[in-house]
Amino acid sequence: MNRTDALVDVRRSLHERLIGRVDARQLDAMPRAERRLRVREEALSLLREQGHMLPQSALADVVNAVSDAVVGMGPIEFLLKDPDVTEVMVNGPGDVYVERKGRIEKVVGRLFEGEEAVRESGSRRLRRSRCVWLGRDDDLM
Repeated sequence: MNRTDALVDVRRSLHERLIGRVDARQLDAMPRAERRLRVREEALSLLREQGHMLPQSALADVVNAVSDAVVGMGPIEFLLKDPDVTEVMVNGPGDVYVERKGRIEKVVGRLFEGEEAVRESGSRRLRRSRCVWLGRDDDLM
């Protein structure tokens, strides 16, 4: 197993344990910044409990990715935070485009781990007011 695969496994495990540990209703009642802080604190606590020793950059990447998945919009959160991006279009796991300064650009790399991750992300966006999901209803089922 290479380093990237090991970090993906750590992130998945952390995400699953974090979901079981943090009360979603309690998080929803908190302001966004407070939610993100609480999730990061819990994530770091879980990593310590599991005995993971990660380099600082890998630790930040894992905690940020899990925080984005729990509190934000998952793997497209960084695109939504980009002030130059006016639209994010997700057609599939490796088929993501943005509109930046009036031009459509393909996002390099595979942002989602599979079709299920795309559907879950779309479902989450339906519950948030700042985003719109354009797709067939059966895409969410």
